[in-house]
Amino acid sequence: MIESTVYAISNDTPNSIVHVRNPVDLLAAVVRRGGLPYDPQIEALLRENMPRIIRWAKESLLRFKQPDGSFSYYERGSAPVSQGATVSLGLPESDMNATMDGANATIRGLYELADITRPTLARYSKDFWDVIVNMPPHKPLEIPMGLEDDFEYDAEELLWLPGTGPGTFGLVVDPHDSGNRVLQVQKSVRGSGYRVSRDFEAPPGAKKTRISMRFMTSEFAPGGGFDLYFGSSSGRTALNFQIARQGDTYFISHRTSGRGYGTRISEIVPNEWYQLDVEYKPAGTDDTWIVASVNGQQPKVLNEYFHGGDASKPPIQDIKHVSLYVYIDAVATLHVDDIKISAE
Repeated sequence: MIESTVYAISNDTPNSIVHVRNPVDLLAAVVRRGGLPYDPQIEALLRENMPRIIRWAKESLLRFKQPDGSFSYYERGSAPVSQGATVSLGLPESDMNATMDGANATIRGLYELADITRPTLARYSKDFWDVIVNMPPHKPLEIPMGLEDDFEYDAEELLWLPGTGPGTFGLVVDPHDSGNRVLQVQKSVRGSGYRVSRDFEAPPGAKKTRISMRFMTSEFAPGGGFDLYFGSSSGRTALNFQIARQGDTYFISHRTSGRGYGTRISEIVPNEWYQLDVEYKPAGTDDTWIVASVNGQQPKVLNEYFHGGDASKPPIQDIKHVSLYVYIDAVATLHVDDIKISAE
């Protein structure tokens, strides 16, 4: 177990700070907290590898250190959601989860593994106070409004988050343009759905929201392939565009509930890029308007929104969330590029 764990940390790059803590905590739980009885050979093996474990933990933790001096959950910044609750804006700044359950827990585990008493924080209280008193003035980070993502950056900077399920996502080279990078979401097995999403900020009380994006789908079996959801950060849906297939015809449609194919906007064909443009004007249950077009042709004007047919549910006004969902029975790949969402 020790050899396997040391091999794992030597050959893996953690993508969240808790992946630094977990191997250290595993070793401490088994060797120090009674998971195994004392064995001099195990103790010797652990001590032989302690310098390697400490060096790896230090180098890994520093990858998550932010400009404000402490640690975030991801290299790129804080985790926006923890256990279903919104806990941060996902900005490149430290957060409580990462500092306590990541950095602090890792350091505590290293002291435990080395069988050394950890110094108490009180020992450093004067140092902490001096840092606070002498800290230079700084301006709060500006919160960007809306979303604009062209995916032309390194994978470590990707702010989209996956849900559970048998899918994968990441940045890839555009199949039609080797000089362009795009987001790829795919699922290769049936039986479970898969979702990739991103939250962002928007000015409150928007009278109009504009959405534009490029998309391309692979071939897939008849039925639903993908849902493009836009809504609130709490998960309530304002707009639902479905990419589906009936017979040999592929199309994109707008749905007002989780059933059926909705109102068809345009036919499409697999393995070709399409430009989707949407203008959303939320108002009441009878005067909310959506104007949607594909490749700038034949705009579809719809007096509908996602409400499941229940007129007592007013339309979502502020769009602050987008998610790309692969259907349970779909085995398919979706490419997305140049997403822009702005409100006014």
